[in-house]
Amino acid sequence: VSEEVGWRGFALDRLDAGLHPLAASLLLGVVWWAWHLPLFFLEGTLHRSEGLLSAFAVGYLVTVLSYAIGFAWLVHRSRRSILIAVAAHASINGTLAWATPFPSDIFVLATLGVGALAVLLALRDPRLGLPERA
Repeated sequence: VSEEVGWRGFALDRLDAGLHPLAASLLLGVVWWAWHLPLFFLEGTLHRSEGLLSAFAVGYLVTVLSYAIGFAWLVHRSRRSILIAVAAHASINGTLAWATPFPSDIFVLATLGVGALAVLLALRDPRLGLPERA
């Protein structure tokens, strides 16, 4: 909960004030990814076992960027409700916790799939990127 209050409730508002919403989402995604970098050095994590210079790490970066765009889209579409971002984040983390252990390539594929869906939805919103076709 506190992570989303910080990212979507505090940081996104400030970034949105000076940047295009898509740029704000991507910048926030890079910062959010960097926030999770210690997982690659923590013994016992999937991140550590795969390594920082792996396909998993690249997939993780793309996934976090995708989630940043998708969560921003949810917040913007819900009139700035942080609760929806909390619910989305919790559902993803809960599903991953329930479904583990599984091979990292399955993790990358699953999270990239959900992330791609979030990006497609977000890009259809004129406030975040590409306008919808009439």
